[in-house]
Amino acid sequence: MTGLQIKRVIRDTLLDSHGKVLATGKSIMFFSDTDDLAVAGEKGSVSLIDRQGQVRFSHPGDEIDRIPEIDAYKVTLLASGHRERLQGIFSERGETILPMKYGRVYVEGDRLALRSPDLKSISWFSLEEVKNWRNHQPLKEVPAPQ
Repeated sequence: MTGLQIKRVIRDTLLDSHGKVLATGKSIMFFSDTDDLAVAGEKGSVSLIDRQGQVRFSHPGDEIDRIPEIDAYKVTLLASGHRERLQGIFSERGETILPMKYGRVYVEGDRLALRSPDLKSISWFSLEEVKNWRNHQPLKEVPAPQ
């Protein structure tokens, strides 16, 4: 599957070299292509943290994944007994690029696919425009790949 960087669960507690607790949660994940860590908390929130333990952003959610093609993060919120989910795209500073209203987000070719929560329809966006979202506001849908 393209679009997601491999992450590794470290533990439920992250300590610095002096034994100071930097973060705790139900899981702590390391992204192999950045210096960032993702912490999934017990109370339905996720945080992106740098290696110095500084929180870059926190958001309601259960999972966080990096999408390197757009240099951004996908946050997933599981709802209704984990049968439904909402996903959105956020910058490394926590700015909303695409809101938490999609059922599935993934990369296909040179486009970002965003499925509706019922997974019946797809909105397509150019990877380049999403990556440079600050210069392309508002983001506009593009045709489906051929």
